[in-house]
Amino acid sequence: MKKQIWFVILVSFIGISLVLWFIVIAFSGFGPGTLDYDGYFVDGFGLSRNSSIDVTLYSDYGLSVPTKVIAVGWNDLYIIVEREVLVQNSSAGEILWYVIDRVNLSISDPFDEGEFSRVKDELGLSDVEMMKSGDLSSSLF
Repeated sequence: MKKQIWFVILVSFIGISLVLWFIVIAFSGFGPGTLDYDGYFVDGFGLSRNSSIDVTLYSDYGLSVPTKVIAVGWNDLYIIVEREVLVQNSSAGEILWYVIDRVNLSISDPFDEGEFSRVKDELGLSDVEMMKSGDLSSSLF
């Protein structure tokens, strides 16, 4: 009789432990992480981070830059976006630059470093301060 009681207690303890373990995993292992963010950095344009490699720029105007946005800078006329190209969720070692025209609500094709340097000079964007996307997270609205 005592063996049966201990067996019942042990099975109950294991069952309750498994249920609690599944609850903890379900509520802590899924969903946004503590470093994830989503919000606007300037009227109509925002950044969204869903993981360390999934950082995108979006807008209320249908303009976007895909993952992985690593830095952003802007003035009254333009937004500059620096993007790291990923291949199968790993860095391809390539950086591309985009220029968003805030007046005409258009986005450029991606530029490599040389092309961007030329475009930056042509548009007078040399004084635009670039901010790492993670540094912007605390000032998003």
